[in-house]
Amino acid sequence: MAKNTLANGAGTPHTVRIIDEHGLEQVSASGDTLVRFVQQALNFGEHQLFEQLPRALDQIIAQKLWRGREKAFKTFGVFALSPPPSGLGIHNDRTLALLKAAMDHRGKHVEEWSDVLVAVDTAVKIRQIEHEPANGATAKFKAPSKRSFDAALLTLRKDRKSATTFKRIKSGKTTVTAAAREKGVEMQGALTKYLKPGWRAAGDDERRQFVEWLRQDPVFKRYLR
Repeated sequence: MAKNTLANGAGTPHTVRIIDEHGLEQVSASGDTLVRFVQQALNFGEHQLFEQLPRALDQIIAQKLWRGREKAFKTFGVFALSPPPSGLGIHNDRTLALLKAAMDHRGKHVEEWSDVLVAVDTAVKIRQIEHEPANGATAKFKAPSKRSFDAALLTLRKDRKSATTFKRIKSGKTTVTAAAREKGVEMQGALTKYLKPGWRAAGDDERRQFVEWLRQDPVFKRYLR
């Protein structure tokens, strides 16, 4: 099998041409090209996702642009899941995760993120009604786990007094976790998955320092019953 490398002027290979035993030519990216592509994609993605995209979303949400475009949308969630050119085109869990990463979904954008969750919940229910498989080529979104942050937020959004609740959350008077527990929503103890391994990995001195710190907390005794 013959191999010939094509390079640019600087000698950096772009593609590799491979001629197999049947005389057929195959062209693939070289190792250097693949590595360079990932390097550039990571750098570009970080800049776009964590710097430019959040700024653009801030302005979209502040100006409520989903209401004043050619096609007006009732909520940010419906706008997010609608296809371009009218909507943002969020269509599966991967694009949903990118949107979440770019939003302050626990703070000033918490209400808009909850609207996205409502739209996703509707899409999941439609899929279930139409008996589409949860996994496979037709799958788009998965429902959040029942005791997750998003599930609690979705429950809060469906409550009749959600507007007041979200005002309290955005003003810093409460958190999604605290508000959910006030409503009797059981949430998964997310921090325990970090606390337990941390305790197991700590040395004797670190554990003593931690226990001493706990003893200085005035509410610590309530957990020793």
